Amino acid sequence: MGYLAYINGQIVPAKEAKISVFDAAYLYGEGLFEVLLAHRGKVLFFDRHLHRLFRGTRLLGIKSPLSRDRLKKAVYRTLKANHLNEAFIRIGLSTIETDVGVRKRSRGGTNLVIFVKSFVPYPSILYRRGARLILVTSSRNDPRSISGIKSTNFLSKIMGRREIQRRRADEGVLLNAEGRVTECAGSNIFIVLKGKLLTPPLEEGLLPGVTREVLLELAKKLKIPVQQKSLMIKNLKQAEEIFITSTLKKILPVHEFEGCRKKVPGTITTLLARSFQEYVERRV
Repeated sequence: MGYLAYINGQIVPAKEAKISVFDAAYLYGEGLFEVLLAHRGKVLFFDRHLHRLFRGTRLLGIKSPLSRDRLKKAVYRTLKANHLNEAFIRIGLSTIETDVGVRKRSRGGTNLVIFVKSFVPYPSILYRRGARLILVTSSRNDPRSISGIKSTNFLSKIMGRREIQRRRADEGVLLNAEGRVTECAGSNIFIVLKGKLLTPPLEEGLLPGVTREVLLELAKKLKIPVQQKSLMIKNLKQAEEIFITSTLKKILPVHEFEGCRKKVPGTITTLLARSFQEYVERRV
């Protein structure tokens, strides 16, 4: 906790970074956040992350105290204060309640919290051997009405992550109420089946991941057959390749899903991972 955090316009030591217990994120899980990555001092896919964040503010009725440009400056100010070039970044937005109660709520201003810390990539051996993926049975994914918002109401994912840890896996697949595949506890999922790249559509109830979005664009440019299609558990078991994507994981191949072994490194997974890394380096 030796780093500095941004709280409502002020840079303060992390141990002094505090907000009220009347914050709506604490009271009701009503808040928004974004996790970003800085590489060589540049925040990757900044505009895409902010687009998702501000979409969430409109849907939840949370007013950001800063415009997009000023929010960018606040993030870079926080990075500079911490002397970091390779960094994990978290932006949080939540409203301040002035009267507690579900029946009658009175809103004050908005809390904006930014904290950064040194980012250590996942170990390279994980990418060489691939991740172990399980089916999460302890919880279902959030309903479609809120699954597309990166909200602080993270209980379904936390329950999933506890099961993943208990079963000594690396990641876990979450189903929707109809039993179809949505996403993982901390990432989006892709499979290669009969030479075609498939991923669940947003309509199934999943977060529109930034890395997912970039991968779909890259696959089309590389002329890889790609389709957003509803997936069942049997499709994951039948797949030749599986990989998961997120801001921090980037593109992580999967070597096993519920006892079914997968090809690692897969041909399409390797091609997309290389293309993604080149895409990032060109923009840095």
